Amino acid sequence: MKKGIKNTGIQLLILLGLFVASIVWWRLWFYQGFVGPIPFLHWFISVDGEASYDLTYCEILIQLILIWLLSNVFYYIKKRYGKSI
Repeated sequence: MKKGIKNTGIQLLILLGLFVASIVWWRLWFYQGFVGPIPFLHWFISVDGEASYDLTYCEILIQLILIWLLSNVFYYIKKRYGKSI
């Protein structure tokens, strides 16, 4: 039971870190011209003005969470099947 609570706490801290990282990335993109996210939401949702910036922030957050989720999936596959992959 305690191991599950510990893992949940660690995962929540990682999500909080991803939220902070998305804010930093957005500010770097907006103010410094840092590389932006893949604009997949802009391909499906037509917005202009300030809403475009909000959509870009959502894209950054979604992409960071997807990277984190995929790394968890690959970690658990590797853990389950060992070196057979």
